[in-house]
Amino acid sequence: MAEYEYRPVDVTASELAAVVGLFAAVWPDARHLTVDYVRWLYAENPNGPVIGYNAWRGTALAGHYVVIPIRARLHGQVVPAALSLNTAVHPAHQGKGLFTELARRTYDEARTRGAHHVIGVANANSTPGFLRKLEFHDLGPLDARILWSAPTLGPRAAPPAWERVWEPHDLAWRIRNPSRPYTLVARHGCRQILAPTGRYGLLALLKLDSPSEAAPLPGWAVHRPLLPRPMLWIGRSARVRFRALGGVRLPNRFRASPLNLIIRYLVPGTPPVAPEAVEFAAIDFDAY
Repeated sequence: MAEYEYRPVDVTASELAAVVGLFAAVWPDARHLTVDYVRWLYAENPNGPVIGYNAWRGTALAGHYVVIPIRARLHGQVVPAALSLNTAVHPAHQGKGLFTELARRTYDEARTRGAHHVIGVANANSTPGFLRKLEFHDLGPLDARILWSAPTLGPRAAPPAWERVWEPHDLAWRIRNPSRPYTLVARHGCRQILAPTGRYGLLALLKLDSPSEAAPLPGWAVHRPLLPRPMLWIGRSARVRFRALGGVRLPNRFRASPLNLIIRYLVPGTPPVAPEAVEFAAIDFDAY
């Protein structure tokens, strides 16, 4: 790997263009990965700039990996953390260990910047590598359901062991994603944040809030739906209440790629998170 130069990711125009070019080579159908999207995600996050590394071979960007700063409530305490996001290695440079080296450097930098842990969502193909090579722990699969009626929220039986903290300015930034339109809807006494899935007539239910917990979003109107529409819900929750006969859990064979929640602790001695005590929704990562 001596033929590669590893440099921290920056958000200059030329580097963002190189990153988007790499994404196009790796995921040619992912049209949402534009320069505007990457700038929003990497440079405008109110929790801080992106953390990550690029692998260069001369003037060619061969590999890229980043996490973004977030805040999380872990065992009742709010701590700085990081969300694992974009991993890309150019097809001409795959199989040379670039991702593992990029990830190790990224986690060292995240620890230096104060991140307590890294959490991420991995598909079935990438999960074993995160667990074996990068010291992640498996928190189990995310649930995925198609809903024909809106769910509700039950009371908190106990504080979760892990949940992402969304302050109003964080949430306002999240739904300013330039690659997707978001809608706020009031239904059954809850506020829903919805996004298009790209499949005709199907919306993704990203976040469900009770009125007492909903962060205010100045400038965003909350609408009442005119017609019911099917929704896709992805996540893990002990609070979300699905209505009887109101939806169906998708078997793995019907999912494009089953998703697993994974976590790596950057602070030695951290008590592990119990998988059944996690609150995690689609708003918490970059599915939509």
